[in-house]
Amino acid sequence: MHLYLIQSPLQAVNAFEARQAIADGEAKHLLVVFDQKEPLNNQILANTLHLLGWEAWRTVPFHPGNAAKTWDWIRLRAALQRLRGVTRVYVGNYAAGMAVAAANLFPAAEFYFLDDGTSSINFPAFRYDGRRPEHLPPSKSIPLLGYNTRLPDKLTFFSLYDVPLRPPDKLRPNRLSFLHDELKFDPEGPVFFIGSCLPDVDVITFDQFFEIFRAARRRLGDRPVIYYPHRRELMDRKNDFFQNVGVTIAEPTLPFELELIHGERKPSAVATFYSTALDTLKIIGAGTRGKLLSFHVPEEWIQTQAHRAIAVHSYEEYRRSAEIGVVKDYFQLNPV
Repeated sequence: MHLYLIQSPLQAVNAFEARQAIADGEAKHLLVVFDQKEPLNNQILANTLHLLGWEAWRTVPFHPGNAAKTWDWIRLRAALQRLRGVTRVYVGNYAAGMAVAAANLFPAAEFYFLDDGTSSINFPAFRYDGRRPEHLPPSKSIPLLGYNTRLPDKLTFFSLYDVPLRPPDKLRPNRLSFLHDELKFDPEGPVFFIGSCLPDVDVITFDQFFEIFRAARRRLGDRPVIYYPHRRELMDRKNDFFQNVGVTIAEPTLPFELELIHGERKPSAVATFYSTALDTLKIIGAGTRGKLLSFHVPEEWIQTQAHRAIAVHSYEEYRRSAEIGVVKDYFQLNPV
């Protein structure tokens, strides 16, 4: 049996690709979804799972507060310990404590991590140098509860990114092969702008976000722009702004990549600041059929070391790519 432990729509997409790409005969597949208590996340995740045809998946609670989390863990551990023949475990995010603890219940199984956005870029620093993003608690072990969030000694990272790993860890490229040849662009279509929660999670300020988005909108000229919000964006702080700059806000029901494939309207180009979706579109060949644009966020505006490292790495990779155009001088950094 292959066990998948996920909590976001993107993790669901990558779990499906792992299921398709890393075949193992007639293995059964069980997907466990951690309920994030975020209605939009959970709805998009459910839509994604139905679209991808996961026959067997179950949702487990994930409550805030130490006491509630303890009971969540006890129930989850009891359910998982009844499983037999688990030979491979996939964890959707290397920093997801309870999912890592659940995977550690099967020490004899092969241990895989999946991508969960651009945070994958920081995995080597997390794994080998102990550098944890500011918002993450340290690893925890509670032997009495069988709870252990420490990473195993050996793992495989199934990733879009060429992250440098040290033996015995291994990298297995994620090519999202099931999405190839499905994308279409319309030369007369609008620009799809991939949403960003940069100000919502204090990477930059809201004023800075509004400044660079307004400038990006000007650079795109008179083409219609449709904005696809990130599932964690605080749109009540942005709705009036987008209306004032003439941008339509989409109401996505799937991850952006799947919206692009299955939605009726097709774009002439896809733009954003920096996003995993750009890396995904590059991998599946979108850049050969339409324009992919990345508007540069000034490094000095980014407030945390972890996010700065992600941004710098992302823009360096975009510049090396023939598919993605990086737009840097599109606004005045220090206006007079």
